[in-house]
Amino acid sequence: MTNEELLLLFGEYVGIRHLRFDISRSCQLQIGSDFLVMINEISEERLLLNAVVGKITPQGAEQSALTILSMNMLFAHVEGPYVTFDPHQNILMLSRPLETIGLDAMAMEESIRYLLQNVEHIRGALEEKEVALKIDIS
Repeated sequence: MTNEELLLLFGEYVGIRHLRFDISRSCQLQIGSDFLVMINEISEERLLLNAVVGKITPQGAEQSALTILSMNMLFAHVEGPYVTFDPHQNILMLSRPLETIGLDAMAMEESIRYLLQNVEHIRGALEEKEVALKIDIS
């Protein structure tokens, strides 16, 4: 099954008709008012899932750098996602590559659910450290 077919099946599974990649081979899903997931095709057999953690100031990014590095070390230990930072938009994201060979819609949903659970964990950890994080998904 191609990534395009998988995305279409996943969309139908979660109630979205005709979910497709754009010309850049990516698509976005807004889940509720707090989550934005981007799905990017990185090869014929792999996707990259990205979930927005939130906007953070450059000072907040510097302040939380050690916390984020610690999280990445823990995630690496369990082959989990990793925290990334887009300095141009000041956005923290949680990213995870996904092998698509043999993957079905239910497994893709579970991968996204796992990513979003960890987004909540990261938001909570940064809140405990009093790092200002703006969650603006619009």
